[in-house]
Amino acid sequence: MLLILLAVVLELLLPNTALKNYVKLVVSLMLLVMMLQPVLSLFHQDPEKWLYSLVEQASQQEKAIDIEEKINSQKKEIDQFFDAYTSEQVAVQLKDQVEEELASRHQMFITHIAVAETAEEPGVAIEVHVGSSEKPESSLGAGKPIEPVSIEIDTTNGRSQQKPVENKDELALFLADEWGVPESAITLVREGGVGE
Repeated sequence: MLLILLAVVLELLLPNTALKNYVKLVVSLMLLVMMLQPVLSLFHQDPEKWLYSLVEQASQQEKAIDIEEKINSQKKEIDQFFDAYTSEQVAVQLKDQVEEELASRHQMFITHIAVAETAEEPGVAIEVHVGSSEKPESSLGAGKPIEPVSIEIDTTNGRSQQKPVENKDELALFLADEWGVPESAITLVREGGVGE
């Protein structure tokens, strides 16, 4: 800025002679060098340092991308763990809700429940594994004394006094009513006993 002001003052002070043309040429060259100074400073830098700084910036960007990918993968793992935990808790609550009535009314017990979210209607899928008769003990009679067995002859013309095992539709309807979900969301799998 100061050089431009000096050039203007010199042009006004100098008489219109051949010397004025030489002064204009010199001042113009000085202005040109002043404007090219930032470009010329690139040639005075060490190329190795310049390349090293470019490589360093690229590696920092890669590290930032790697860190972001790790964070996203950990976030997905946490979400999967939370979904599995929530699904397990819901399964336990569903089992507790119908366990007693299922045993007393239908002579059935639940061995396993798997709850999963679905994209289709009704939005949830419940797979219920049920077994007939008595609920199994955790160990195979360990610590129990042997009880005597009595055999009685049935005189009712071969008809059983117990209710027959209900079909899957009735059981699925019972579970759907108790849990407040559509019957289409429940898949029954029978394990052991009658009706398998």
